[in-house]
Amino acid sequence: MVGKEETRASAPRWFTEKDLRARFQVSRMTIHRWRKAGYLPAPVRPTGVGRGRIVRWLPHEIEKFETRLAEDRGRAVNVEEVRA
Repeated sequence: MVGKEETRASAPRWFTEKDLRARFQVSRMTIHRWRKAGYLPAPVRPTGVGRGRIVRWLPHEIEKFETRLAEDRGRAVNVEEVRA
């Protein structure tokens, strides 16, 4: 039989808005703008928690987003280098 602590350890990790702000070093407003623009992956809303106000992001979705963000930042740097 699996204990309560073992079940929690094997459960998937969800990212909160606070986690994302710290991870990307951005403000709450930036997270909001990214969500509204569709730039940030769509969050999931865990059922039975906070009447739909609670949102979380799946780790693999955030990893894809990080890759795209790094690519976008790389392109922006390359544009500046081309201008110089």
